[in-house]
Amino acid sequence: MLVASGTLDRAMEGPSFFPRMSEEAMEGLSRKEAAWKESPEKERTRRSVYMMTQRSRLLPMMTTFDFTETTSTCAKRDVTTVPPQALALLNNEFVHRQSSALAARVMAEIGTTPSQQIVRAWEIVLQRRPMALEIQQGLKHLDEQRESFSAIQLTDPEQKALKSLCHVLLNTNEFLYLD
Repeated sequence: MLVASGTLDRAMEGPSFFPRMSEEAMEGLSRKEAAWKESPEKERTRRSVYMMTQRSRLLPMMTTFDFTETTSTCAKRDVTTVPPQALALLNNEFVHRQSSALAARVMAEIGTTPSQQIVRAWEIVLQRRPMALEIQQGLKHLDEQRESFSAIQLTDPEQKALKSLCHVLLNTNEFLYLD
């Protein structure tokens, strides 16, 4: 997602970054402020191998996707595919931020022509050009979302509609799984 959105910090080595930890994940800690100091946004765009992990405070998004057991050695990691993973991707703040960044990237590279935006988003996320039916469905999605966002008077409905389409693409099986 970081690569697709254009936000990946490829810096190697150096100190770990502290990911954003949701309030729910911090619930129950007596000294929340001292327990976890999230790193600035720019530092949180490094690969997850540089992410700070504490045994007592695992990032929920990572545990949903089979994050390694931190209390013992692990010769082989489990690989699961379960419904909570799809829900996490649809609702997670990190995924929404990457969807916004991807939409901004597409707009910066292509401009505001919807059909060109769809083609570029497919090229970036799925590494292929969309089929005619996918362009048609993408245009329909953009139109419906733009209308919906305009109806509730949100600012920049075109950008929000494109963000929605990018969010859909980042949640497709084709993006998530290698064949």
